[in-house]
Amino acid sequence: MRIESGDDTTLRNHVTTCPKNASYLNPEIQYELLDLSSRQIQDVIVKEINSSKCFSVIADETTDVAGISQMALCARYVTKLENRHVIKESFLTFAAVESGTGEAIAIKMKNELERLGIESKYLHGQGYDGCSAMKGNVKGVQAKVKERINPNALYVHCSSHSLNLALTDACKIKDIRNTFQSLNEVFKFVRSSAKWSSILAKISGESQTNFNHTTLLSFCETRFVERHSSVLRFVELYDCIIDVLEILENEGDANTSNKAHQLLVCITNIRFVLPMCVIEKIFSITISLSRQLQSPDLDLLACLEMAENILLLLTDMQQNAAQEFSKIFKVVSATCAKQCVSVDLPRSAKLDFRKCAAGSENLIDAESFYRSTIFEPFLESVIESVTLRYRDHKNVISRLQRVIPIYLGEANFGNELYDFYQDQVPDGEEVFNSELQLWKAKWNSVEVRQKPRNALETLDQCDPMFFPNVNFLLRVLATLPVTTCSSERSFSTLRQLKNYLRNTTGEDRLTSLGVLYIHRNYTVDVNLVIEQFVTIKRRWMLS
Repeated sequence: MRIESGDDTTLRNHVTTCPKNASYLNPEIQYELLDLSSRQIQDVIVKEINSSKCFSVIADETTDVAGISQMALCARYVTKLENRHVIKESFLTFAAVESGTGEAIAIKMKNELERLGIESKYLHGQGYDGCSAMKGNVKGVQAKVKERINPNALYVHCSSHSLNLALTDACKIKDIRNTFQSLNEVFKFVRSSAKWSSILAKISGESQTNFNHTTLLSFCETRFVERHSSVLRFVELYDCIIDVLEILENEGDANTSNKAHQLLVCITNIRFVLPMCVIEKIFSITISLSRQLQSPDLDLLACLEMAENILLLLTDMQQNAAQEFSKIFKVVSATCAKQCVSVDLPRSAKLDFRKCAAGSENLIDAESFYRSTIFEPFLESVIESVTLRYRDHKNVISRLQRVIPIYLGEANFGNELYDFYQDQVPDGEEVFNSELQLWKAKWNSVEVRQKPRNALETLDQCDPMFFPNVNFLLRVLATLPVTTCSSERSFSTLRQLKNYLRNTTGEDRLTSLGVLYIHRNYTVDVNLVIEQFVTIKRRWMLS
């Protein structure tokens, strides 16, 4: 392809003039060159991991186009860049997993780490999703990794996945669930035809309102909280969507007209408009955390601090539910009035109201009813779900976070830390506790606002020669995985490399191409590749 494009005359001359036994176009030779190039990048990453003496593994699985279960293995570790500590999450390899049991995956993970040359004794954290095969305390991957590699490798459930599950649990409330289903049906219906999408774009473009978007965005199948973007667009284009459905109802064929009429009835109803606005309000608070969780340099302590801030805001809304819902209800009333939607109570309102507010039948009105049956239950469910899902994360760092200067208040916390990490503390318990006391004394005279609040900031101010054990604990805290986003992002590369036309690509070639593509910022030394290539002893068997 490069020769036919006319851009590479050197390659053309080589192919046309080289000896037949030195063209280097044989597939086996190409595999060797790819492997040497990718191995050069892997060696740099492995050297950084081993020199940091503390890392976590991040793994996730997916099925490729050939039906093979692929595990993407990444490492999270701390390194220094321009005299500052930074967190890196680096892709290591793809690995085919024949069995989905925790034992098989843990063995595969151990073998891959040994093959790459990574010191397994430095493994102190592991991050996966929350399925039973991964998080099981007896037969799960996290339990088998502790058994086979390092018993102190703390397991952290992906924080982004935890947030998604929390919001999924909260959205099981009847009116919220029905609204999401209706939204999804509208997205599918309008986006199923390019003609209908163009009608929506035309109507929104001709509107006097300056819309930021002119098309609908489908629900994300894997990141539930990102559905907020879809809801925002729907709310923005709500009037235009109704115009499109009315056009299709009047001018479409029988099936199209019938479907458009059904959707119009669904979305021009107070029990759709109000939950839609409630969802928009709540998700506008949680979307900031979800976006921050995509960043690889976020540590677990900062993640939990952000989750606490969200819970505080939601709790404040819960305590002032009447005032907060009044603002939402005014927006709902204006939206409904514009589309001639009646803001009234359903026929079963009195019965429902008695269930949620016994003895207050004479106070029944639309705002009170919908606040009691939709807004308050949904808000309470979100708070409970987020609190429950992040409880395990708090337990994981409950000991380690006490090393951060802002949390140094409790005395005698060193005993618990020593009991857990005594294999990594060579000087004994007395020296360990004395060092923690010196560390505490160092920060006693510092004002609270000047104390570091996370592991990276503290590492920058921790002398590893004077505080070696504290430095180790801070590295463990910083390297504990927050999300599995790095592994999930590698699946995008997997889909590009191993597609329908190249579904027989082998594991070695797949990993080599994946490493070269994902780590494009690394420079491959071609001369070093050539030097290593010529040292390989190969013997061709000709028949």
